[in-house]
Amino acid sequence: MLELNKVYCMDALELLKQIPDKSIDLVLTDPPYNVNLDYTEIEDNMKDEDYSEWCYKWLSELYRVLQEGCYAIVFTGDKKLFYVMQGIYKTQFQFHHFLKWNKPLCQRGLPGTVLFCRTELAFVLSKGKPNIKKINRKTLYSDTLTYNNTSNNDKFNAVNHNARRPIPLYRQIIKGFGGNIVLDCFMG
Repeated sequence: MLELNKVYCMDALELLKQIPDKSIDLVLTDPPYNVNLDYTEIEDNMKDEDYSEWCYKWLSELYRVLQEGCYAIVFTGDKKLFYVMQGIYKTQFQFHHFLKWNKPLCQRGLPGTVLFCRTELAFVLSKGKPNIKKINRKTLYSDTLTYNNTSNNDKFNAVNHNARRPIPLYRQIIKGFGGNIVLDCFMG
């Protein structure tokens, strides 16, 4: 039996299979983007078709564990956006919009990009008709959230991970979309 408020270091698909149906209020996650980043134990350079199929598998599990009318916020990279979208459209998720993370001081470009990557997108999905009354408009009033990127010197974000997210960014999203039980199956 999985415990709440605990980090599990394991395969996301295996973890998701252990979560009961309709038990999650909000999904906020950041899966690998399949852009050949150096993760210790995760393959981040699948063939595009395999990546799309892998996305479909975990998205299907997210749909199963999410409560009706609740939201899934799934970050994605620009380069493989199409393949994640393919996975989404194979599920019953409703795609509503993109949430955008604006990183004004970011000077990092991924290999093969022309411009600096100062924004990241997150799919805003719902299971069935979304309960828009759950959205806290005082906390989440725009589709663009501005937070500086994290660095190794940040007090609360100094962890050895290629794709750290600022805690205030996640805090605003969680407070904005609400929910008592929040799932991040990829620990972005």
